[in-house]
Amino acid sequence: MTTIGPVGLVRAHDVLAGLPDAERLDAVGDVRVRLLPAARVRLRRPDFLVGLAPGERDRAEFFDMAELEMPPRFALVLEDALTVGECAVLLRDGRLFEASLFSGLPAIPRTGSADALEPLGDNRYDCGLPAGPAETVDEPTVFLGARWSRNYYHWVFEGLTRLVFLDDEQLAHFHVAVPEELPPAFLELVHAFGIDDARLHRLPRSACVRFRRLVVLPPVASDAFHIREAFDRVREVILRAAPEVAEPAGKLLVVRRDAPAPGRQLVNEEALADLFRDRGYEVLEPGSLSIPEQAARFNRASRVAAVHGSGAVNVVFCRDEARVMHLHPADVRLRAYGQVSALRDQPFGYVFGDCFSNPRRGQGVEWVLDLEAVAETADANGF
Repeated sequence: MTTIGPVGLVRAHDVLAGLPDAERLDAVGDVRVRLLPAARVRLRRPDFLVGLAPGERDRAEFFDMAELEMPPRFALVLEDALTVGECAVLLRDGRLFEASLFSGLPAIPRTGSADALEPLGDNRYDCGLPAGPAETVDEPTVFLGARWSRNYYHWVFEGLTRLVFLDDEQLAHFHVAVPEELPPAFLELVHAFGIDDARLHRLPRSACVRFRRLVVLPPVASDAFHIREAFDRVREVILRAAPEVAEPAGKLLVVRRDAPAPGRQLVNEEALADLFRDRGYEVLEPGSLSIPEQAARFNRASRVAAVHGSGAVNVVFCRDEARVMHLHPADVRLRAYGQVSALRDQPFGYVFGDCFSNPRRGQGVEWVLDLEAVAETADANGF
């Protein structure tokens, strides 16, 4: 198992000075630093995969993962960098990368602010936003720009987990840049890492901000790769801010009926809720609680059944011994929540439901679960 921890990213304000893995990107001062080597991570395989047709072998293989190939992870330390919108960084030589997808390679020519960029060729761009930046930040700053930052899943996996490379003492030396429209509940998670509002910079969607020194850390959680220690650190930090829960360990069914996206609907969710309620489960709408309150409830749960959606992010806060059932639309190829369980060596598995809509709609599908199959799976696996 690969390990992750503070890597000395800060020495007072002399960021990354003298690290042996530092690689200079240009003659002016930009540096790339390898944080983690390539690694192979072994996973617990699902205890059950229920609801796939016999001919769906490729889908079964997609979810029945035994290991992950982890690419190396890099950080960039940039001098006089310009952010474009809320998730892209434009280097002085015209190269651009979108931080949501950043892996430490020199350039990734994608951005949520593409309309503000004019291609110059050779992965170089000219910024079409006003030449003068809206703000210039002199303090060393960690960049937490992320696409879809108003989505709980994307913020935790692609944004917040970047902070795990820094311990509390190191974070005290940095300011942090976040999307301007980051929801207040998500800002609470940044505050839990000890970053107060005086050290926060909001990245406007339609303007540039210049940073004298910008540290861009890579995401360490996606559908392709995960690092358990990253989630352990997020779990530790958020639970420190969570209220005490006096109730004994319980059983939770996580539903989506409070979700704002009507295009992804489990059509028999109410019947599913009745099934689990009869088995002694609490039916939980995560949006009715603050995130620290959600974390506390999941940390106390002994059994969790989660309808696919951002509420399933909360399995990060479950204890290792908790059993987790992921209720999943068959046409949606996303295994990120299950991989959290696999890394934690939790007893877990999937029950898949049939989808009614065009697969090209991605996750925006209407679907239905076979409740008899759900009940049989629950009986057979101790739910």
